[in-house]
Amino acid sequence: MLLPDPVLDNIRQPCSTKHGLHPTHCGNGERCQGCLILLLLSAESRGHPSARFQHQDVSADRSLWLVIHCEVEKLTSPSPSFQKAESDLDYIQAMLEFEMVKGHADGLSKENPLVVIQQLSQVKSRYKMLCEQLERISTERRESMRLIRATLAKTMKLVQEIQQHTGMEVALLSCLA
Repeated sequence: MLLPDPVLDNIRQPCSTKHGLHPTHCGNGERCQGCLILLLLSAESRGHPSARFQHQDVSADRSLWLVIHCEVEKLTSPSPSFQKAESDLDYIQAMLEFEMVKGHADGLSKENPLVVIQQLSQVKSRYKMLCEQLERISTERRESMRLIRATLAKTMKLVQEIQQHTGMEVALLSCLA
């Protein structure tokens, strides 16, 4: 069933420009598979209801789209603990702004609510920076552990080869293997 839909109308139009997303220009009167997938992904990311692979007139490869979609989801979705912390900070900021607007700020408080909100914004930006640093450190730690394990495995293999050639076995190293 063909619906009047700006996304599907855009998909039905032929490609008219070269783009760097795939190697060949698809000016043969129909959209190439790469264009279809990119259009559907962009429409789906905006929550468009017709951006699903349920239309008969869209002949894109579903398995390729699923792989791309899964990878995009992995890259764009932050970890749940970071999302919760960030939403908590957003909630605190919204509540402070609400109290400031309503004028229900505590009269005994000596701090200016505007200053507190600005400080909260600074804390949020610092938190994001720390999260990015944590990701980099975590990646480097995983890489270091992988290299250490590989080096240890090579060392153990060399020790075993030496033991086989000499006919001796060191008890301490054999218990580590």
